[in-house]
Formats: sequence, structure tokens, C-alpha cells
Amino acid sequence: MAEFEAAVRSRGHETLFHRYAGTGHWFAEPSREAYRAEAAEVAFGRTLAFLERTLRG
Repeated sequence: MAEFEAAVRSRGHETLFHRYAGTGHWFAEPSREAYRAEAAEVAFGRTLAFLERTLRG
């Protein structure tokens, strides 16, 4: 993840990365063993806020 983040930033893209402690891949998918409800809720809220800002200006 750190390499991807560095690559994006090195190309001058404005970005914000969030990391959720105690999670791994698929943490937001309720049908998976890796599901972490609290982190998934925060991530979903952040996604909705991003879409609201981006799509509605």
C-alpha cells in the first residue's frame, strides 16, 4: 500500500489514504471472515462524504 500511495503522490495527484487498524482486505464485506463492522461503517461514511463533495461540488 505504501508503494501505491507514493506512486500516486509522486505524479502530483491530490489524494487521501485511510488505514483502519486491525483490518485487512475485505474488511467491509459482511459475508467475509475479515469483516470489521466498526471500520466498515467509518469507511462507508467516508466514501459517501467523498462522493457528495466530488459529485455535487
